[in-house]
Amino acid sequence: MDLKDYFKNQSKEYALKWGVDTPFVEVQKTPNRKLTTGIRTTFDFDEFKFILTYMESGKSAYAQQTIWLSVSLDDDMVLPYSVYDVLAFCEPDNFKSYTYTYVDSEDLMAECFAEIDKLIKNLAPEFSAMLSDGVTKNKFISNQKATINKYFGDNIIESSEMVGGAADKLIAMMFENFYQAQIEAAVIGSQSYFYSGDEAKALKKLSKSKCKTLYQENLFKYLENGGKNEDVSQVSKEASTKKGLSRQKRNGIFSDPKIIIYILLLTVLITVGLWGIFLIITEILFGGNILVLGIKENLLVLPFIALSLSVPVSGAIAVKKKEKKEHSSKTIQTPVNERKIKQLINWFLIVAECIAVAMMFFTVYSTVVFTEDKILYSESDYPVSHAEIGYNGIAEICILEGYYYNDTFVNENYIVIKTVSGQIIDLYNSTCMSVDDFREKTEIFKNMGIEIKEYKSDKELI
Repeated sequence: MDLKDYFKNQSKEYALKWGVDTPFVEVQKTPNRKLTTGIRTTFDFDEFKFILTYMESGKSAYAQQTIWLSVSLDDDMVLPYSVYDVLAFCEPDNFKSYTYTYVDSEDLMAECFAEIDKLIKNLAPEFSAMLSDGVTKNKFISNQKATINKYFGDNIIESSEMVGGAADKLIAMMFENFYQAQIEAAVIGSQSYFYSGDEAKALKKLSKSKCKTLYQENLFKYLENGGKNEDVSQVSKEASTKKGLSRQKRNGIFSDPKIIIYILLLTVLITVGLWGIFLIITEILFGGNILVLGIKENLLVLPFIALSLSVPVSGAIAVKKKEKKEHSSKTIQTPVNERKIKQLINWFLIVAECIAVAMMFFTVYSTVVFTEDKILYSESDYPVSHAEIGYNGIAEICILEGYYYNDTFVNENYIVIKTVSGQIIDLYNSTCMSVDDFREKTEIFKNMGIEIKEYKSDKELI
């Protein structure tokens, strides 16, 4: 059964238990009405309504498969209230979590409803009695208005300027913003840390908050006095953000041994393929020349290029396998942002492929090629072509044991060219690791009349 349908059925069953009419069911969709984002059921308790929402794909990244309980008053249905706003007045010492995230199975959803059932049976009569007291009811409403005004830093609710159709829409948007902030606090913000048992972090977050709801003020004082969460082990912990995030990690591409094997195999296969392409290109471009330096060293770069390709490819495979599994399952367990993640993987794959192609050219042209009459070399770190100098313009080819960098000697052999005009051409950008191969061929260049000299450092060239 689809989890939204299961949520609807559970709502109807519990409405009977609570002695209220069949709840009003509203399917929530995206603004373009093409995609379903969740389902909302409204339970009418005469003076007020409890609104239970299952956000299968929320407006924000944190609202993934989240069950959220809010309240509206029959004579003031504009202001948004969360269940925590009601608890702050009716049960100020109740700091249990009644927000459930990553509810991805019928069993977990049934547990959430069982917890909500316990809450409603106690809270509904308490809240009804509170609303029957006009003074307390006005205090409840006034406090919420003050909190919202403080949240936006202005008296938006009572402002005479906020009148008319456009202003009403703006206020509605601001209320929605406040509503989302309350969900965020319970799911990933200050309250969530308390619900998961991290009182110290919750206290730190609350101390930095410039605008606290009454519930958060009560929680802050409770924590300041050394209060602890005694409810960590119940279902609120099971459906908490921390549990949800751990599920996400288990579903990540690096957490599945099969995906890791895919990555390793693809890396090897892509590396072998890139090696072959690289050797073919270098053979076509530079084959038959006296000496080509840097091929072996540049081949070491290719596994990293291959890895940059294999990770997103393996990620795409993981998503595809997950989709196939979910489509064959009776219960839909699709994370909210999976579509975005899939698009991100595809874009990452395209970028990785472009980088791989670019790096192939860089590695090809970062070789040093000695032809019959000239030397081809790179003048930059990421070359796309070769510069050249004829042998008749070379005074000597110098092999350096090292060089100075910021007055510190670096013991690393490399080759430079001293031209007839006295210019020094540094081949460090091309290769600094093939000096031994060059030494084996020095007789060829000496026979051409080119002098080969060795120096301790670059300072001896001055």
